[in-house]
Amino acid sequence: MSASIRRGLGAVAVGVHDGGVVRPVCASKGVHTLLPVSSFTDAVIATVLLRSAAAKAVAPGVASEAVNEAIGGRSVFSPVFIRAVSAVETFTAVALLVPALRWAASAMVAVLGLCFAALGTAGSIRGSKQPCGCFGTDSDRPLGRVNTATGAFFVAAGIAHALGSSHLDTYVLTSTVLLVTILSSGWVIFSQRRTGWVVVKNFFRRWESAS
Repeated sequence: MSASIRRGLGAVAVGVHDGGVVRPVCASKGVHTLLPVSSFTDAVIATVLLRSAAAKAVAPGVASEAVNEAIGGRSVFSPVFIRAVSAVETFTAVALLVPALRWAASAMVAVLGLCFAALGTAGSIRGSKQPCGCFGTDSDRPLGRVNTATGAFFVAAGIAHALGSSHLDTYVLTSTVLLVTILSSGWVIFSQRRTGWVVVKNFFRRWESAS
């Protein structure tokens, strides 16, 4: 390997430790070359929370019935309570992107994760059948293993965030916001793909008729 190639690889291989995340940078210019891992985890968490919050705000009765079924059929959690949870999820998703609120957001992510995991476990044990509508009214999945796994991920991420630094530079913040936008848009498009396909087919039919 020539000396020039070795010098080039050495320049790219240098990393910086920023907010608990090691990011490779160009040694001579300090330019970020890879997206930080924290941007991906924050974006996934924020997207899931926003989607979940929207579903609860639009149709709180669906989640209310599913949760009450999972805890034994008792009418404990009303639609009003579910809407309050929706507000908490929205706040947590936004707070992840605010440096001053990041520690509190990390704690809330862990708490919400514990709740998700507990309800998912309860649903699995009781064999829940009622769709939870956790990620939209089009979802027919009851409380179960998916909720437990999601909750476990949230708990791990929340603890990791709380133990790490709350520093957010412009690069990390911009990357996270962009990823949230992409993931949220993709999720909406995918969940409404059947309706969208019908609209597209009707458009081309009318266009062919007009021509």
